[in-house]
Amino acid sequence: QKDMLNFSLSHPRCCYFGEVGTGKTRPSILAFYVRKTRGKANKCLIVCTAGTLYNWEDEIQLASQNLTSVVLYGRSYADRVSKLKLEADFYIINYDYVERMEEDLLEAGFDHLIVDELTYVKHHTTQRSKSLRNICKTIPYRIGLTGTPITNTPMDAFGELLIINPELFGTNFYVFRNRYFQNTGRYFPDWHTKPGSEEKIGAELDK
Repeated sequence: QKDMLNFSLSHPRCCYFGEVGTGKTRPSILAFYVRKTRGKANKCLIVCTAGTLYNWEDEIQLASQNLTSVVLYGRSYADRVSKLKLEADFYIINYDYVERMEEDLLEAGFDHLIVDELTYVKHHTTQRSKSLRNICKTIPYRIGLTGTPITNTPMDAFGELLIINPELFGTNFYVFRNRYFQNTGRYFPDWHTKPGSEEKIGAELDK
């Protein structure tokens, strides 16, 4: 956990790819806390699954009693927006509401982002991914968490890093695909990595 914390403090946009149980949550919270104490960050947005909303709230309290959090959950859209206006360090939202609250989240002025279960945005063409990319354009500090960055194909890495650090693989999917993959299908597209490309993608992710 100390290594993850130190890594994120020296890399403004990074990912924790540790397996389940390696404790990725705590160092991501502390990364914001350290930056806050240094006057570099004030508000952090956490995007996670609906089932872990309150787990994050608990982890924030365990990390430090000096940190406050708000779960953006309610019976209505208005309820969630009203909670976004409360004063806190962390604002926790589930993926399903990112698109609906896109404009509100943009106006909130976040300067730190934690994306849990990063594979939820591996498909860069979904509206969820597009909304989150738009929200984080002005957020300087970003951390992505997942124990399985590659679930189906190494192409997954493009959509994930497009959120966290688009400089790594660029912003053009077709350029990325043509660099690392080749179409071996005769009548229908059948994309596979070029020789050595998996190692190259892995090396980029390890930077």
